[in-house]
Amino acid sequence: TLVQSERDFSALSDRTDTRTAFLAFLAEDGIVFGNDGATNGKTFWQALATPASKLIWRPVYAGIAASGDLGFTTGPFENTRAGAPPRYGWYASVWRLQSDGSWKVVCDLGASVKRPATEPADWAKPDPAAGSTPPAKHDPARSREALMAREREPASYETLAAPDIVVLRDDVEPAVGPAAAIAAIPGGLRREPVAGDVSSAGDLGYVYGKYKAGEASGWYMRVWRRDADAWRVVLESMHQTSR
Repeated sequence: TLVQSERDFSALSDRTDTRTAFLAFLAEDGIVFGNDGATNGKTFWQALATPASKLIWRPVYAGIAASGDLGFTTGPFENTRAGAPPRYGWYASVWRLQSDGSWKVVCDLGASVKRPATEPADWAKPDPAAGSTPPAKHDPARSREALMAREREPASYETLAAPDIVVLRDDVEPAVGPAAAIAAIPGGLRREPVAGDVSSAGDLGYVYGKYKAGEASGWYMRVWRRDADAWRVVLESMHQTSR
């Protein structure tokens, strides 16, 4: 149902327009990233005129909490406008299950690339037997605090990366796996987490914030999965806003 919601989201964008689709599928507190940084998605899209461009995308990789109330999807997108060359990239969305049984996007941050995106040949397929490990006793507030503390640790991807990690950055193809993720992260990168949340099972969470690497800066979003009692990064998307 999570993946189908993503497909329905894209289909509505294709059938109507991007503004209509985002207003339909964003959570009331959903976050998107515009020129002013992290902002409420509903407010952002309500203030925009109906775009003349067409945005479509498709999910190729997804994950979900054991509790079934928080998940993520990622895949390629294409943005076309009459008289202009297409724009390509990879989106990354975190979804939360609503009280009415529908899925809504709570955080969305993509990365642009210069050519049509294709699924990497070495894309890591999830192993159902090696899924997340929810804690035996879960306190939502403490799990959120633990995740934010893990986010602030000055640790490298050698210790943070999940075996099936995917890193999305502007102008480069997705980095799949720990070795590629390590190579994709710019030197001197500093992150400043802003906010995040966890599933009710305490096994999946996300954090978004600002980053700086040399003269470049922007926003990032990381999805964390609790593997064998340790938080590991399974997805990271980075979008540069200044050089």
